[in-house]
Amino acid sequence: MMHLDSIFHPGITVNEIREERGMTPADLAAASGIPEADILSILHLEKDITEEYAKGLEKAFGIGAYYWLVLQEHYNHEMSTWRKLHDDRRDD
Repeated sequence: MMHLDSIFHPGITVNEIREERGMTPADLAAASGIPEADILSILHLEKDITEEYAKGLEKAFGIGAYYWLVLQEHYNHEMSTWRKLHDDRRDD
């Protein structure tokens, strides 16, 4: 059975890498060209990684935009599956 606590938003990975590199959210914003408010929203798991954000993260971290987009797509798929399973159980 899939558990919600096993599904990770890409913002968790962004935050881990940011911390490993000793960057503040402001540093990441400057390096990526992403507004700091949007960086904070990603770090707080409130915003998804768009193509634009993925390109900025690639610029800041040197990790390809494709990686970030795949993480986001995986998260979206897992959440969709979890919601469907959860909703199906309510119907029983």
